[in-house]
Amino acid sequence: MDCVRYLAAGYDGLLLGGGIFNGYLSGLILAAVRAGDLDRAAALQRRMNRIMHAAYGGRKAACWLTGEKQLLVALGIFRTNRSHLRYPLTAACRRAIDRLVERNRDVLLPYAVGKAAAG
Repeated sequence: MDCVRYLAAGYDGLLLGGGIFNGYLSGLILAAVRAGDLDRAAALQRRMNRIMHAAYGGRKAACWLTGEKQLLVALGIFRTNRSHLRYPLTAACRRAIDRLVERNRDVLLPYAVGKAAAG
């Protein structure tokens, strides 16, 4: 996952498999590249990579689709993580997802965070 290099080369957007949960963060990366702040863009890219690795079960994506669905359950978007592809959801994946939601709510549910702070 190296969005920064492609955006810096002139791409005008991103098409990401995890776009269902990282769309806001990819917009921040795009804005940083357009503003010429490649250091910030790279830092945001590293954050996105950590989120995606946690959701998918590490670099080998051991919990791939079930992990993504569990993340959406944890965010209150999906009701179940069931998948006909039967990817596992290990205890380690579940803990990683719980931690990533705690630490990254600001970019996973940015508008809900803003409402809670304003409310």
